[in-house]
Amino acid sequence: MKKAYKVIESKIRPGEEGALFKQIWSIKAPPKALIFLWRIVNRGIPSVDILKRRNLILDEQQSLCVLCNKVEETVSHLFCTCQEVDNIWKSFLNWINCSFPLPQDVATTRTVWMNRNKGRFEGDIFNSENTIREITCTSWQWMRFLNKQFTIPFAQWLVTQVNACCLWLSDRMEVSKVKEGQ
Repeated sequence: MKKAYKVIESKIRPGEEGALFKQIWSIKAPPKALIFLWRIVNRGIPSVDILKRRNLILDEQQSLCVLCNKVEETVSHLFCTCQEVDNIWKSFLNWINCSFPLPQDVATTRTVWMNRNKGRFEGDIFNSENTIREITCTSWQWMRFLNKQFTIPFAQWLVTQVNACCLWLSDRMEVSKVKEGQ
């Protein structure tokens, strides 16, 4: 993983992109998910608008977002403005009792992308409720894997108003403390 990090890091320009890259890699999530987030930021995922620019999609019907079937799929639409995804974000933020969006939530973004791919390539019908369930399971699994002190049983994770905003902020404060101590 370190080798991949070094290769990617050497390809970016210093300054703002480098700072964003370091911020992405400081998020507590599996490396595969962080690479996915980095690809989103760098417009490196094969959304329809990017595929059209490369002349890989010619049919206008194929251009529609498979989640809402209303507008052309772009990275921005898929993760920010799609009504179906907006409902998922609202449901997730309500579940964790948080009143503002968490762009750091890689589990949500990655699950939306995986379900988009199932719709685009396997013909699955997008289902917001199933996506929310997947996000709930994924976030619990990641917390268990990445934080050895995390001991909340899955059943409790489902019913407890976990304040992910506080968890995220405390993680950030720990990162800051480590950096200050260096």
